[in-house]
Parts: sequence; structure tokens; C-alpha cells
Amino acid sequence: MTWIAPGYLIWGSVAVLAIAALHLFARRRPPSQELPTARFVPDRALRITSRGIAPSDVLLFLARALAVVAIATAFASPLVRRARARVGRVVVVDRSRAVANIAELRDSVRSVLREGDALVTFDSAAHAAAAADADSIGVSDARGSLTAAMTGASRVAGTRADRADSLELVIVSPLLAEEIDEATPVARHAWSGRARLVRVRARGSDTASYSLDVEPGDDALLASLRLRGVRAAGASVRVRRARPSVADSVWARERGRVLVHWPRSDDRATAWLRRDRVDTVGGVAAGGAVVVAPLLRAWNLAGAGRVTARWVDGEPAAVEHDAGNGCIRDVGIDVDAASDAPLRPEFRRLTTALLAPCGGASAFDARPATDTLVSSLVGAGRLASADAFTAPGRHSPWTAWLLAAALALLALEWALRREPRGAST
Repeated sequence: MTWIAPGYLIWGSVAVLAIAALHLFARRRPPSQELPTARFVPDRALRITSRGIAPSDVLLFLARALAVVAIATAFASPLVRRARARVGRVVVVDRSRAVANIAELRDSVRSVLREGDALVTFDSAAHAAAAADADSIGVSDARGSLTAAMTGASRVAGTRADRADSLELVIVSPLLAEEIDEATPVARHAWSGRARLVRVRARGSDTASYSLDVEPGDDALLASLRLRGVRAAGASVRVRRARPSVADSVWARERGRVLVHWPRSDDRATAWLRRDRVDTVGGVAAGGAVVVAPLLRAWNLAGAGRVTARWVDGEPAAVEHDAGNGCIRDVGIDVDAASDAPLRPEFRRLTTALLAPCGGASAFDARPATDTLVSSLVGAGRLASADAFTAPGRHSPWTAWLLAAALALLALEWALRREPRGAST
């Protein structure tokens, strides 16, 4: 048994001792007589007189003492705990854009997760998950926040406080600098014990941070895009070389989704305005990436939407417009089938910008966290005590019963006090 507020037991003990003292030192009134002077005549032979301390009104004392004990115990809030494990674990998993390989992440989670562990996934926000969902964890396009991760871990730990004596925190993350802010040390301090870090590979600054759905095809551009890893289920970016269908447009209206229409230069079905002739202007720039290569320009995209890429002569090479909560991006860049441009690193950086979230790619800091920051997150010393995460305002199921017993004892005390007796306190 444990107590939520054991201090009330001390005050209750002091009150019981005070009641006992009052009963021990209570004075007994002499019996009343008809004649005033008769009180000086003893009822029996007087042999000796002495002072003594003896309890008076034992039943009244017991009623009062037990009432105080019941009230103090009720406010101390007893908790009867079931058998608990020695160590519980909260596994925090990074599913943000910082993760390079989802398969590696899942393998790392499986290596540390065991039956009964709590699982928390995070990107810009933290969410509790079932351990059975470990194999279906996906990487999002959002920036990671270790502040949110620590806050979520502490919240979940509060629900596990009665299942273990100590709690171990396990963090599975690439641990990049962009995931740590000014509030992270404060959130980490709330977990009053050491943590274990399982580090996974971080993506580089030129690696796509999105989940990609690319239509089937064997041209050089599609082959280059598929090297990034493609999954249709849950994708946030969809690339279509053919004219998008109505279903594609409906899909793009979901929050944060990007539909990229990237047609071939010889596509006659596209409703864009064709240029008089296809040229190879020589270069294109988007999101800080510049590619100088014989890229094909067949379309005139001037005035078609927000410009996200330009040819070296200033004409729009890619534009986007809003579609519900997402956007549709039109890319007027094509490559010759015999060109090796799609295999170049600079072309990879260009496609990263062209497949970026709506509004353009947000700055991604691929720097790893410093050793000092890593050490502060891992911490030292013992594991966190489970009692440190007891939810504030938690109530004992016995409180109501103890208060009811106290009321009954106080009613009994009042009845005993009302009875006529030769002694009073």
C-alpha cells in the first residue's frame, strides 16, 4: 500500500495524541448534594488523598480518535497496488523527415520493443501507439520535435506508473540538430532518470523527405525517381507523366498532398500551351539547386500559377496552384532518353525541390546533434522512479468510504456526548 499524501497521517497522529491527552487530564465533577455544605462530607471513610491520571469516557475517546484517524487516512489517499514489474519501458520512435530508411527504423524498434512496453511515435507532435503497430510505422514529411517526444513520453508514463517500480526511456531517432529547440531541456528534465538512445541513419540534405507514388514506366526520369523508394499506400507526393485523372485531382485535395504533373515533351494529350519548337535552353534552377544540362523545354507555363522553378533565361519551368488542402504542380522539364542527367547528384537535388511540399521545400538541417546535446538527452544515474509520474489530482477509491466512516463515528460521538453522565470532558 502507498499513500498519495502521507503528510495527513502525521497530522492525524498529532490530533489523536491531543485527544488522548485531554481525556487523561479531564476533571471529574463531584456528585451533586441537596445541601450545599454536604459536599464537604465524604461518602465513605477518608483514609488518604492523592492525585492520579486516569482516562475518562473511554467510549467517547475511541469514537473521537477513530473519527480523526478515518479523516486523516481519507485525505492521505491510500492506494493498494497490484503486483508490479521491476522495470517498465517507454519506447519513443522518431517518424519525422529526419529518418533516412523506414525499414531500418522498424528493425530498430523491433529490436528494443517487448511485450508490455509503451510505444510513442513523434514528428512535430507525439502520439501514443499500440505495440502491435510497430511494423506499420511510417515516416512523415514533418519536422521532428524532441520537445514533443519528451512531453508525450512523460504523459504516457503517467498511465504506466502503477505497473512498474522504475521506468526506462528508449529513444529511437537519428537525433538531428533541427529536432532540438530551447524547450527540449525543460521537457527532458521532466523525465527524472537516464534514457537509452538507439540511433538510426539520418537522411542527407539531398534525400527526399516525402513518401512517393510514381506511375509505372521505363523512361529515365521515372527510373531516377523510383531510386528514392516508392510506396503508393499513404504517399504524400504523386507523380504522373500522363494527364492526371479526376481521382488524382481528388486525392490532391487532402491536406498536404502534392500532385506533380510531369509530362513528356512529346505528349500531345496535355492541354498546356506548346512552344513553337522544343529547345534545350541549357539549365534550370529550383529551390537552390541548379542543373546545367541539355534539358528539353516544350511548354509555355507563363501565368499558369506560382513559379517554383525557372529556366536560366527566366521563364517558368514549374508552377503550382492550390487544390483544396493540397496542390497540383506542373513541371515543364523533360530529359532526352539518351541523357545521363537524371543520374547526376545535382539533378537529384533539383527533383527534391520539384517534389517538395506545397509552398516549396522547408529548410532542412541535416546536421547531427552535438555530443553535449546527446549527453544531456541520455542523462546519467538511475532509471526514473514510476512514482514520479503519478498523475496529479489522482484519487484513492477508499477516500469516499473512509469519509463515510468518519461521519458515522462523529454521529456516534455526538450521541455519546449527549448521554447524561457523572463525568464530562
